[in-house]
Amino acid sequence: MKIPSIRNIKFTINSCLQNLRIFSAGGNFADYPKLIKNLLLTRDTFYRSSYPELILHESVEPGDTFLYKTVLKKLKQFTHKDYDSLTKDEIRAIRANITVQTAQNAETIVNAAKLVKKVFDKKYGERNYVFISVGRSFAALAKCLEYMGNETRCIPFSGASNITEKSSVQKILHQSGFQKYLDFLNSEGLSPEQVKESHKYYLFCDYAQTGNSLTAFKRIVTDKSVGLQLHNVRFLKLNKILCNIADNLPDEFLFLNSRLMDMEWELISQGFDGYSSVKYLAYNHLGEIASAVNQPLETSAKNMQFCLLDILHADKSQRFVKK
Repeated sequence: MKIPSIRNIKFTINSCLQNLRIFSAGGNFADYPKLIKNLLLTRDTFYRSSYPELILHESVEPGDTFLYKTVLKKLKQFTHKDYDSLTKDEIRAIRANITVQTAQNAETIVNAAKLVKKVFDKKYGERNYVFISVGRSFAALAKCLEYMGNETRCIPFSGASNITEKSSVQKILHQSGFQKYLDFLNSEGLSPEQVKESHKYYLFCDYAQTGNSLTAFKRIVTDKSVGLQLHNVRFLKLNKILCNIADNLPDEFLFLNSRLMDMEWELISQGFDGYSSVKYLAYNHLGEIASAVNQPLETSAKNMQFCLLDILHADKSQRFVKK
């Protein structure tokens, strides 16, 4: 098989980035390129690791599948404490039952999370912001940031990419059961009073293919009846930031760059929905928030959480706060 040249790879990536910018037009990120250039003066490395190959070469032995299912069944989700409690046999059994694609995607999420954390730590101050994933697209990345010691939230909100008119947003605000959704936000520490008093930045982030869904969410929570139109609240298109990062990466970062592009297509189709710790909750059924929050995690989401922890624990340079 002929290996494409670096020039061709760069051309393909830049073309994909340009297409992403068309999708995510709007927003003021003029200050990010300079910031990222400064960040790259300290040479972090995001090379392709051996983790996917480790999963690939793990052979399933008798009893592994039963052990794997037993561990996942008893855990509602994975925490650092849960990971530390696993025996070597349990870790090997879980690895043997995880697909290479899941391992590759987990590796991409960890690398992307490192970049996002570095940018946000520099811009807003380390431990001075709350990363909030809106919808399912980057809930797995939010979970990774949580594992790395960041304060995070995951807010169910889906299907609003076609919402473009303010009148439609008013219908959402006045739908039956909307107060239950507000009660959920309050329980997550996102009431106007809690946000204002914390003095941290609250970063509501979405992947934002068109930006319509994030715009609709912004109009909802910044409405006077909700009250999150505050000076320390931001609404950010995460793919826009990742694209700016990718534009400034040196050649050695090409692998991560290409995986970010793969991630974009997986998000469009199906890839990361299954990995999300947040369930689908349609924008016009926000009153059903309890059923969306209380549903047990899918196996794929637990697999992803395990992989994220497995990679982070193997990274000796990674410092995180165990929770």
